Amino acid sequence: MPLLGVNGVCIIAHGASSPVAIKNAIRAATESIKHEINPNILRAVQSYNEKFPAAPTPVQLTEKNDSDHRRRQLRSQTRPDE
Repeated sequence: MPLLGVNGVCIIAHGASSPVAIKNAIRAATESIKHEINPNILRAVQSYNEKFPAAPTPVQLTEKNDSDHRRRQLRSQTRPDE
């Protein structure tokens, strides 16, 4: 089974795997390298992210609101009293 999220090819096998299972794991790793699976996944994810940018997270929204609030406070402090 391939392990995604690793910058490289990583195939997981159980310690009690038979010689045939180990051979198949090595074959799967070789095929993954040959077919450039990781670069293809990376390109697909980048393309998706370009087409569908992520919405701001709740933390980012809070930071933006805090920043806007601070900016308004500073502006009101620097204005002369009318």
